[in-house]
Amino acid sequence: MEPLKLQLTPVQSEILKSVALLLLLCHHLFYIPTNLFEDFSVAGIHDIVNKTAMACKACVPFFVFLSGYGLAASAERTGIVDIKRFFMRRFTKLYLNYWLVWLIFVPVGVLFFGISLESVYGNEHTAAGLVADFLGLLNITGAYGYNPTWWFYSCIILLYVLFPFIFVLCRKPIAVHLMFWGSIALTFCPLVWLQPIRYYILAFLLGIYFRNGLMASITPPPCNKLINKIIHKSLSKWETIALAMITVAAFPLRMLMPLALVFDTATAILIVLLFHNINLHPALAKSMAFLGQHSFNIFLFHTFIYFLYLPQIVYWHRNPVVVFITLLLICITISSSIEYLKRIIYFQQLSLFITNKFSK
Repeated sequence: MEPLKLQLTPVQSEILKSVALLLLLCHHLFYIPTNLFEDFSVAGIHDIVNKTAMACKACVPFFVFLSGYGLAASAERTGIVDIKRFFMRRFTKLYLNYWLVWLIFVPVGVLFFGISLESVYGNEHTAAGLVADFLGLLNITGAYGYNPTWWFYSCIILLYVLFPFIFVLCRKPIAVHLMFWGSIALTFCPLVWLQPIRYYILAFLLGIYFRNGLMASITPPPCNKLINKIIHKSLSKWETIALAMITVAAFPLRMLMPLALVFDTATAILIVLLFHNINLHPALAKSMAFLGQHSFNIFLFHTFIYFLYLPQIVYWHRNPVVVFITLLLICITISSSIEYLKRIIYFQQLSLFITNKFSK
């Protein structure tokens, strides 16, 4: 067999982004027990919706894994010959999308919902907090900004900065091992500025390792044959069912884990490998790929909708399914409008111009 090298098609990647997004929305809507939705019990297990939402925290390492995988796939095709151009291309896309959503939603919050900059960043540090948040780096200080979900930008920026060095070190077998065990040790590191990546650099590394065929170097030999079958989509029907059952079981099992945020990485990888091995109905695959294309936009603004601006509309019905569908439909509508705005203002052309202009 070929090396343990995961190969995701562009459509598969979009489908996986949609799965991560659905987990994200579920997590944020229901992870805090409130009277805004009706929870329920089954077989003596209470607060099923809330506990499921807590387990959906796997969305974070899910997105991080896909980021590591995507960067490794891109670097494999083009290499990182020009480090300046690499950073310009990546950060231009990262920041322009972020700033566009910022300039749409933050003024709305200030002008129409009474969420002032001073109330978010403090009277004494408003300017510094605003700049740090606008650069996506506020969470490195341990603080949260205008949109609490944007803490993730500190995480992804740090990981993007580290990627070229990780990519080079992956050529050395000893470094592969050291980075793997070092990422696990990092979960016990209390440094504030490392907090954004503390629990997620492992998922980032594994995304790179799966893409580069490096898993065999860190997994025990008895596991390699099974992982190889999963990656090469050669599981039997019953093996696929077993993988699905293990993946589903990971969600309630999380409640028993002492290091749940580390366990989330295992859950995320199980989901990736499961969807890699199942064939979705074409209509479902198309719908999920469409949603995946909007995942980045929705990640950026959904907290404004369900938490800051329109909770009464999102939670208009206390049934969790109705609440979830309501938020999803609102987000798809807004994201489609943002994409239309991008076409009007030639957003993609602007991104390419900036990349080419400043990477010379």
